Amino acid sequence: MVWNTATGQVEQTLKGHSSSVSSVAFSPDGSRLASRSVDQTVRVWNVATGQLEQTLKGYSSWVRGVAFSADGSRLASGSVDRTMRVWSTVTGQLEQTLKGHSGSVRGVAFSADGSRLASGSNDRTVRVWNAVTGQLKQTLKGHLGSVSSVAFSPDGSRLASGSDDRTVRVWNTATGRVKRTLKGHSDSVRSVAFSPDGSRLASGSGDQTVWVWNIAAGQVMQTLKGHSSWVGSAAFWLDGSKSHSFYSVDRSMAWVTQNGSRIMYLPLDYRGVVATDDSTLAIGARNGRVTIITFCSDVKT
Repeated sequence: MVWNTATGQVEQTLKGHSSSVSSVAFSPDGSRLASRSVDQTVRVWNVATGQLEQTLKGYSSWVRGVAFSADGSRLASGSVDRTMRVWSTVTGQLEQTLKGHSGSVRGVAFSADGSRLASGSNDRTVRVWNAVTGQLKQTLKGHLGSVSSVAFSPDGSRLASGSDDRTVRVWNTATGRVKRTLKGHSDSVRSVAFSPDGSRLASGSGDQTVWVWNIAAGQVMQTLKGHSSWVGSAAFWLDGSKSHSFYSVDRSMAWVTQNGSRIMYLPLDYRGVVATDDSTLAIGARNGRVTIITFCSDVKT
């Protein structure tokens, strides 16, 4: 569905999955949305029209992480079958199947220039791949628990990973060494996101908080509280005033928050996994439906 928060009206319904939606992700320009499901497919939607553009198949188990390349021409997805697949969003054809992890692939991310692809796994490693050739470039070890999320910095010089070991690690992508280990969460780290200028990092956790870090200093700048369950998605938004607003939704999807303050309550049928694109949220529900919520610029906390 596409839901206009100004009018409270549903504008579109995105239907097609035969089972619950396990993740959603916007293309960098916000024109398309990818949804992955327990039905072992990834579907690519046109956000403006709500039309289904592609149905990507081929997995032997359900799909977990999904991410677009910066130019939107490729889509990577990870699976419980321990593989990562890279698709062309132009043709819908499978381009690569990347193997090497010994556990489920939970998080995937392209570098901004599209040359590298990172994957985080239940095998406690982060792997960095050449996104053009599919060759494994680095295996980053150090986490003591499953790696659930990965994110490249805007300039590609750093890679952040969040883990069930309750830490965030920031890696130097040139050397493969850890630059920072950020500690403080009391539960697993489920999501990580760099600010647009790369100076800050947000981490969402099972301890029901979002922490915003100064990466250079390795210090916490803000602790955002108010969630009633663990935080499964987080993102920065660069608004028109050039100040950074922070949107996230807790895993129960009961509340949408902006900078830690509750701004919107969601009925039970509209809760699920979430992706953010500026002031737009996409939510994939257990009934296979995808809801898109666009906030007006005058929404205040």
